[in-house]
Amino acid sequence: SSLAAVVLSVVPQVRGAEPAKPGLSQAEVFSREVRQVVGKAGEAICSIEADDEHGHLRGTGFFVDADGTLLTSYSVGGTSEDIVVTAGEQRFPATRLVADARAGIAILKVASERPLRFLKFGKTSNLTVGSLVVTVDQPANPGGLAGDVDVVGAVRDTRGDQRVAVQRE
Repeated sequence: SSLAAVVLSVVPQVRGAEPAKPGLSQAEVFSREVRQVVGKAGEAICSIEADDEHGHLRGTGFFVDADGTLLTSYSVGGTSEDIVVTAGEQRFPATRLVADARAGIAILKVASERPLRFLKFGKTSNLTVGSLVVTVDQPANPGGLAGDVDVVGAVRDTRGDQRVAVQRE
């Protein structure tokens, strides 16, 4: 699940990114900036495992506050039981706060002894068709992050809320 794309897609650039060094190609500068986004977001991305009537589930989520609230897909956190969240080397049992099948999301909560790294929501109004976005998730094999660069393929205003569709190639 690339649910982390929801938050990272609305962050157009890394704040405090290192200035470009003379002599670097545009590709090298862009590559470095993508690595910085992935590195900066990495500690807020978590893997989630749970069970439902069909078997064992595995997915990705991200923390939205330092107190352990996280967002994931409905398919992983919506109706499942025995939810366990892994952030770095720590594993936490999670409780479901909200699950919305229509929106496709679930909000979970873990208890941590220390504040957790989290991602802040950006503004979709800053995005236009053709904007480059970075998506980050944890692949099924633990131990790393996967980053991807995508393009905003559509922007639609529905009931005053802007919706963004990311084109994956």
